[in-house]
Amino acid sequence: MAERSQTEGQITTTSPKLPDTSPQPFQGSDYSFTLQAVLEVQRSLGKLENAIINLADQSQKHGDKLDKLSHKISMAQGGVWVIAALIAGLGSAVAFLLNKIIPLLHISPHP
Repeated sequence: MAERSQTEGQITTTSPKLPDTSPQPFQGSDYSFTLQAVLEVQRSLGKLENAIINLADQSQKHGDKLDKLSHKISMAQGGVWVIAALIAGLGSAVAFLLNKIIPLLHISPHP
């Protein structure tokens, strides 16, 4: 508060002393922790993006491999059907020929 003193009829007032330095900034205005957290989140998101891209590439490669394998299996199944048809055809031809040849040989069983 202001002090008043009376000397010889004069009134003098003194004001309170002002600080010599400016006030310290409020500690809540330090954003380094928040900035560090945001940068860590950004770095983590970058790693996640790279992982997702790698997974997508691997998935594509696996899909291509499965397609190739599927084509090979289809070809093998087709080959099995062709071989089975050839065997059936040859068996039928042999049976037909044996049916025609046996009566010509006049083989008769002995009594």
